[in-house]
Amino acid sequence: MENTSRLVLKHKHYFEKTLLVGLPLDDLLSHFLQPVAATTWRFDIYLALHKNSNHAVTYGCELPTNKIESILFFFPKEKDLALFWCNQFKILKDIDVYIVGEKKSGIESFVKKYQADYSSLEKIDSACHSQLWKIRFNPPSTPYIFSLDQYFYPYQAKSINKNTTIYTLPGVFSRRELDLGTLLLVSTFNKSDYRSWQRKSVLDFGCGAGTIAAILHPEIPSLLWDCIDVHYLALKSCEKTCLENGIQANIFASNGFSDIPQEKKYDVILSNPPFHEGQKKNLQTTYQFLEKAKEHLKNSGELRIVANRFLPYMETLTKHFSQVEMIAENNQFSVYKATQKKDLERKVSGKTMR
Repeated sequence: MENTSRLVLKHKHYFEKTLLVGLPLDDLLSHFLQPVAATTWRFDIYLALHKNSNHAVTYGCELPTNKIESILFFFPKEKDLALFWCNQFKILKDIDVYIVGEKKSGIESFVKKYQADYSSLEKIDSACHSQLWKIRFNPPSTPYIFSLDQYFYPYQAKSINKNTTIYTLPGVFSRRELDLGTLLLVSTFNKSDYRSWQRKSVLDFGCGAGTIAAILHPEIPSLLWDCIDVHYLALKSCEKTCLENGIQANIFASNGFSDIPQEKKYDVILSNPPFHEGQKKNLQTTYQFLEKAKEHLKNSGELRIVANRFLPYMETLTKHFSQVEMIAENNQFSVYKATQKKDLERKVSGKTMR
């Protein structure tokens, strides 16, 4: 059980009729005898909790419209995402908002930074390497209607031959500029790819804000895109990026390949796979992705990914693909190209990551 959940259970009597926002993937809900409402922006957490509990769990990033008596907010590592949620909480009148987070997350400095927005502030407890705060926000001075549109941040990402505008929402990877890993990945696309990928089906696994699709679109507008992610705001960002750049894509939530039919095959799978969950490094999702990617590639299909150099993905790739090649690297990242062909001896080229 997460440290934050352990602290919540010490004060469970506060939360029997509370909306839980952003709860972690553990067995916290099993300790509540009466059904509680919960919402999460993580599709993997939603699937696990929705399947294994009789509580009302929803997936999204907007507060439900029904009456809320109080809120318990699990503080995320992304400060802009925390502020995004707090701006929604401000709209509610006479609601106690409890915020719980690990001390190392910066929860105390965040809570104190916005004291001018509160009519009351109280630290309930500091234990289990975590803190629990109780806040009541000042009522809004003017009527306020929440809209995702006001949170999009547009920035220019240099594509092959021109600048492309990317739109991101709080908590989304590469929030304010193109990350160096994706930059190295897209630098490997060349004229040969442009010719051979015409009208090909492509899966962007962990699509984020749709950056890869937006950069490739000017050169290969005929690509057939599926873009998946677990983060609700990433999917909304991807929708906006594709809309503004004239890209037709199927954009949907999927925990790994959970929502992709087993028989679905792609010509190309592209990814800058995540390796963190919150503040913790977790490679399991990427390992599962690499193991299952072959099942969703057509014969002679290609997997191309970028990863930090210290991550040991070459060994996993060579177990599942007949040809594996490191096609680019710098002092931080490596790009791997893997293909699977029938009746072909297993071959590895390029340098193995140490």
